[in-house]
Amino acid sequence: MSLSNRHSLQEGVSNALLAWAKTWEEAGDKVRLNAVLEKRGTYSLIVSTALVTERYIDGSATWDVPFALAYVDSWSDGVDGVNTNASAVGERWLDWVSEQFDAGNLPSVEGATIDLLEPLEGVPTLAMAYQDQRLAKYQFQAHMRLRV
Repeated sequence: MSLSNRHSLQEGVSNALLAWAKTWEEAGDKVRLNAVLEKRGTYSLIVSTALVTERYIDGSATWDVPFALAYVDSWSDGVDGVNTNASAVGERWLDWVSEQFDAGNLPSVEGATIDLLEPLEGVPTLAMAYQDQRLAKYQFQAHMRLRV
């Protein structure tokens, strides 16, 4: 695949994942692509570079696309319900992602067939704490496998 085709694929995948993520009712139009998050209640879909995992003699290939939903919410360094509330958002996202493949609600990537869509973890990850603002960025990782 040429560099321009790879760039087109990556752009198509990113746009398709963003449109798909916006169908999650909890976040909807609040989801932005690769956005810098600094305010409570904001979401960003982070799409990593697609990686070829298999190439076939007919010129097609299987690609893995790691992605994550990042979310900013209140943060506490204590043992209390503050971080638990943000984790609950992540758990609902990961549950939703888990259900989408079987339900047939998949991103629409032109010229590709999606073979797998699943979370990569069972619990949200604290990606960054903004201690002075008492906020944190939580990250919820997943991946998609497609054939092009």
